[in-house]
Amino acid sequence: MTQNNIWLVIGAGTSGYGASKLLRSLDETVFVSDSKTLAPDNYDRFDHIGAKVYRTEQGPTHLSGITNIVISPGIASDHPLLHLAQAKGIPIMSEIDLALSHYRGQVAYVTGTNGKSTTVVMIEHFLLESGKKTVAVGNLGTTPSEVIADGVESDQLIVEVSSYQLEQSSRVSPSISVFTSFSEDHLQRHKNIKNYFKIKWNGIRRSEILITTSYVIQSSIDLGIDLNTPSTEVPPNQRRIVLVLDSGFEVLDGWEPAYIEDSRTEKNLIFQSNKWLLASSRDVSFVNLINSALATLTCSLWFSGLKITPHHLLKTFKGLPYRCQKIGTYRGLDIINDSKSTNVESVLAALSGYQNKSLLLLGGQGKGESFLPVLKLIDKIDVVFAFGKESSKIEKEI
Repeated sequence: MTQNNIWLVIGAGTSGYGASKLLRSLDETVFVSDSKTLAPDNYDRFDHIGAKVYRTEQGPTHLSGITNIVISPGIASDHPLLHLAQAKGIPIMSEIDLALSHYRGQVAYVTGTNGKSTTVVMIEHFLLESGKKTVAVGNLGTTPSEVIADGVESDQLIVEVSSYQLEQSSRVSPSISVFTSFSEDHLQRHKNIKNYFKIKWNGIRRSEILITTSYVIQSSIDLGIDLNTPSTEVPPNQRRIVLVLDSGFEVLDGWEPAYIEDSRTEKNLIFQSNKWLLASSRDVSFVNLINSALATLTCSLWFSGLKITPHHLLKTFKGLPYRCQKIGTYRGLDIINDSKSTNVESVLAALSGYQNKSLLLLGGQGKGESFLPVLKLIDKIDVVFAFGKESSKIEKEI
C-alpha cells in the first residue's frame, strides 16, 4: 500500500470503525460515509482516531478525491455509491480483505448458517489451552482490523465469517476452513437459497484444508451444486474432510470421512486411526457435540501432532451467552437461554442436544420460514409456548 491514498469507508458500524482504525494506524487519510445519522459518541470515536465522518446525506460528493474504498459487510453489492465508484474505476475491498492483507499469521475461516460462533470459540479455547497464540475475530464481535490495528499478538486468527462477508471477500486463502451447517437464511439479500449456498462455498473453497458435515454436502446435492467441480482457486493438494452425521450417507470421491461413534456410555470422534472422547454419560447434554467434533478436527489437522483432549477441554470451556446457555433451574428443570437461535434449524439443533423433553418458548420475529420442521423433534417437546409477532403462525402450524 502506498502513501497519499484517500480512503472512503462505507458503513460506520463495528466493521467500519475497525477498518478506519487500521488505516489510520498506517497513517492513511480516512473518510467515513453512512446512510444514517450517528449518535454523538460514535462521531467522537471516529474523531478520536483521526477519521472524518461525513455529516451530509450520503451521495456522489462523498466520492470526491477518493482513491480507495472499504465496505462493511452490511453494504450490499447494489449500493448506489458502489456503482458510482465502479464507474470511476475506484478500487473496492472488504474490511476482512483489508485486515488480512496486513496479517502475517495463519488464518482459519468458520462459516455456516448455525453453530459457527460456538465452533470458533471452541477452536480458540482448544488452541489457547495447547499453548498457541490464537485470537477469535470476525462476525463474532471483534473485527480483525481492530485486532491488527491494536497490535494484539497472535500467530493464528480464527475468523467467523458470515455470507455477507464471504460475498465481498475475494483475496483470502485461509489455511483451513470449516462449514458447520446449512439451511435457509438471509434470502432477503441473496435472493434464493442456491445463491446463498454458492456464496458460502466459494468463499471457503480456496482453503488448504476444508472441513464440513454430511448435512452441508447433502444440501449441495439437493440444490444441484457439484462441490467437486475443478477450479484454479482450489489448492492442488487440498484435503477435504466430512463429518458424517446421517446414516446411509455415501462419502463423495476425494473426501475423507470422520464419524461420531455413539455408544451407551460415551460419544467418540473417529477419524482414520484417531479416536477422541467427546462426551460421556456423566455429561448433562450433548448440545455442543458437533461443534466440539469440528473444533477437534480443525485443531488436529491444522497442527499435526497436536494432542487434543476435547472431553477434558470442554469441562473448562465457557460457552457464549444466549447460545444454549444455562441460566438457572426451576423445580428441577434447567432453564436454557438460546435466544440467539434466529431460525428454525438452530432451534432443532438446540433441542437435539438434550435427552429429556423440553418446555419450548418459541416466537419473536420470524424470517418468513415455516415452523413445521420443529415437529421433526416432537418427541423432544412437551409443550410449546408461542409468543411475539409469530405466535399465531406458530399456533396454526404446530
